[in-house]
Amino acid sequence: MKEAIGLTPILQKQWDAEGAELLSALISIVGREYSRRELTVYTSVCGYGSRSSPLVVSIRSHMGRIKNMRSPISANIPLVLHEFTHKYLVESFDYSKSSILKEFSDSPALFKNHIHLMALIKASMVRAGKDGMIEPFVQSLKGRAYINAWKVGTSNKYYSRLIKEVKSLSGSNEKYWFFDPIENS
Repeated sequence: MKEAIGLTPILQKQWDAEGAELLSALISIVGREYSRRELTVYTSVCGYGSRSSPLVVSIRSHMGRIKNMRSPISANIPLVLHEFTHKYLVESFDYSKSSILKEFSDSPALFKNHIHLMALIKASMVRAGKDGMIEPFVQSLKGRAYINAWKVGTSNKYYSRLIKEVKSLSGSNEKYWFFDPIENS
């Protein structure tokens, strides 16, 4: 427990140094402010991973006592961006109006909930001059839905279109994480 408590301020320091630039880039790309001025991010060493609501970031892989899982704490910066982007999109993007999501109507909801997000993560990293974060982030993706969402979201065919949709389809979709975003549209 002592080790976990010691990692949280290290993550905070790295976020202060690098994360603010990524958030500024994201908001600049989309063109809409986030409703809150401050955001609480909880850290956890439990085995269930990270999530956006509440915003919890796993620091388990950074624990020296957990064998074969050691990774640099800087790997959490893109992870925090990932989870924050979910929160941001829930309040600022109307998924139900997405023509791209309709193209993928037979795909799993987890994939559809991530293709716009993956395009925005890449665009934010590029805009913030953090290109070096892209490959480690891609390598950290686990599960077919996330990997495929990255491939589609950053592909030549969809990348610009996805970002354009987020910019133009403002609205709220507070339930999107709990259901298929285009199921009832």
